[in-house]
Amino acid sequence: MYTDLEVEAIYEKFLHKKYQTDHQTSPRMKRFQWCSDSQNSKQLAKNSKR
Repeated sequence: MYTDLEVEAIYEKFLHKKYQTDHQTSPRMKRFQWCSDSQNSKQLAKNSKR
């Protein structure tokens, strides 16, 4: 089983491949997968849907 953060990280990687946008290619985005701040990941998920 994956933790919520791992699932969110995988989801963001999927979006990165599907939509090569500035959000996903930023250095902050690459660091996200190691980030333990779930609030930050939810904010990034919202931003990626635009």
